[in-house]
Amino acid sequence: FYTILAMGETVRVLCELTQKELELPMDFVKQKLRLAYAITQASCQGMTLRERVRVYDRPHLTRRGLYMCASRATAAELLEVV
Repeated sequence: FYTILAMGETVRVLCELTQKELELPMDFVKQKLRLAYAITQASCQGMTLRERVRVYDRPHLTRRGLYMCASRATAAELLEVV
């Protein structure tokens, strides 16, 4: 995960794993990075999410999908279904 520190023609980010700052070209950021708070059901399979997990109840969400999403949370108080 990365925290955005500054944006312009380049993007300055802080890598949470190494605690180092990086300066990345905007084109690279647009193509390669995605918002951590917007992980899709398909892309979260196999992940352990240590922060809050919020599942949005939509018509296409199945019981199987809900179970898979809910099982990504590390504690019951970190799970929200909205």
